[in-house]
Amino acid sequence: MKTILIFILSSIFYQLFAPPAPDVITKEQSIEFRSLTQPFSPELLKETIHYYTLYPEIVYAQARLETGDFTSNIFKENNNCFGMKLPKHRPTLAIGLNRHSAVYINWLDSVKDLRMWQDYYIERDYDLNKLLTIYCPEKSYKKKVKNLMLNIN
Repeated sequence: MKTILIFILSSIFYQLFAPPAPDVITKEQSIEFRSLTQPFSPELLKETIHYYTLYPEIVYAQARLETGDFTSNIFKENNNCFGMKLPKHRPTLAIGLNRHSAVYINWLDSVKDLRMWQDYYIERDYDLNKLLTIYCPEKSYKKKVKNLMLNIN
């Protein structure tokens, strides 16, 4: 009887003084939930990139280029949307290495890791042109990204 009374009183106390549950979820919570519960889609990736990264149009074009429009083995096996390598000198969300590329728990972590990469270099005063050169020194890379940007639906 004493246990039941304590339970009832604690329930009443909680109802009176507990913080209210939020009525609306945040954009970040929505993206996180959908990325973890729904199958991958280019549309969800595009929305995620727009929320998390700088230069989202460029980043989405890079994702398409690096993954062969989301068909590459590195994308499928590593959850790696950008062909990112395992970093040596910056924080990362990568959990390992496969096929010489970073492995992520899920594709959302690869988007967040790209933002960490952007922040790392921007803090060191790198501009967009230099960021793209660091990302891929191949001379035709910028032109390929630009062409994909022009053809994004």
